[in-house]
Amino acid sequence: MKILKKTLFLISFLILIPLVNAGSFTAGSSSTNPTVGSKVTITVNGSNLAGKFTVSSSNTSVLSGGGSIWVENGSNSVTFEAKSAGSTVITINASDVSDSSDGSPITGSKTINITVANSGSRTNNGGTNAITNNNTIKSSINYLTKLEIEGVQLSPAFDKNTIEYEVLLEPGTEKINVIAEKESSVSYVTGVGEVQVSEGVNFISVVVTAENGAKKTYIIKATVPEENPIIVNVDDKEMTLVKKSEAMPGSSDYYVLGSVVINDIEVPAYINDITGYVLVALKDSEGNVELYRYDKENASYSKYNEFGFNAIRISLVNAPSIPDGYKLEKIVINDIEVEAYTKENSYPLVYGINLETGKSSFYTYDSLENTIQRYEVNETKENSIDYSYYIILGLSGVIIFQFIIMIIVTISKNRKQKKKLRNKLDTKTEFEKNNESLSENTKNNDNSEHDGMYKF
Repeated sequence: MKILKKTLFLISFLILIPLVNAGSFTAGSSSTNPTVGSKVTITVNGSNLAGKFTVSSSNTSVLSGGGSIWVENGSNSVTFEAKSAGSTVITINASDVSDSSDGSPITGSKTINITVANSGSRTNNGGTNAITNNNTIKSSINYLTKLEIEGVQLSPAFDKNTIEYEVLLEPGTEKINVIAEKESSVSYVTGVGEVQVSEGVNFISVVVTAENGAKKTYIIKATVPEENPIIVNVDDKEMTLVKKSEAMPGSSDYYVLGSVVINDIEVPAYINDITGYVLVALKDSEGNVELYRYDKENASYSKYNEFGFNAIRISLVNAPSIPDGYKLEKIVINDIEVEAYTKENSYPLVYGINLETGKSSFYTYDSLENTIQRYEVNETKENSIDYSYYIILGLSGVIIFQFIIMIIVTISKNRKQKKKLRNKLDTKTEFEKNNESLSENTKNNDNSEHDGMYKF
């Protein structure tokens, strides 16, 4: 009985645990059978996620355009232009996307097949009606006859064949009322009514689905200006400083959310105490928000790139100097163009700071396996040059010292030889003096004897 009660309690407890929907995304196209000269809008819808998606065409000669877009618990779109007749595949890839609930990465991709026809060609979707296998005719009309935002003028003026519009809202606007009327009574429309908007650029999708399932998406780019915006100039391009933390992109675990004062206004920033980096968010004219490194001393901003390799994360920065034999060149790492140093028949070098240790170094980059390895050849070369310098200097000192010793020894020997010669001369002179004295004495003695002999 006790076991049964415990089992029932556990089951009831599990039932009461709230379920959290995992982040997911879908993608759709305004048309899968466009004609040459028309535009195709790819819309990415995300649920419980935030991050960057890349949208690309497999055949840019048929359909060109695309790029990166930011999606955060909503939708965003990118436009292509039909250049020539043919087929292409649009790939929507989650390049840097995280789950909003737990921060876990979301990966994967979606594909959409697009067939472009020459102007004047007609496909089954282009007709007014479509016939199903059971001969029941279903309407393919998916146009609007009216599209507006209550109290605001769209640009350009509405035309059912125009699918992209822009509108400028008042600062502080938080919600708008989207009004639309459909051309066919049997089609249905989504994305109308009250829609929440936030400061910056908002993309609103109004989707018309025909009776036969054909969809057409009208896009409204609604911009809510900031109050007292902080405008900065980066690479000759004006950007707006993001002043709300909830509008900032996510950062890695090496940063903590803090704040920094810019133009006497406190703004949110990511801070790394080890590297001293301060990251702020900047928004461009298209509403794209990205992280930039803020240099307080120079009041400057530089694009921030962070990459994870081999269980380490580095931030790429400009190297203090270009290694011998290498040249500065652009390469692509994880779909991001960065500066690197290249040399023929060698792996390219990048220079970065380890976010965990705060130490800067060159790294070799292997694009095939997407890995890096610390590059120490340059350091070894520099050290060998230093040691050689000191070795040469030491040997030169030894040679000079030996040369000085030889000179001193030679001078000393010369002095000794001169002294010996002088002593010999002095000895000879004394000997001669003694001989002369002896001879004189002998002579005197002889004279004395002779004098005695003749003296009477």
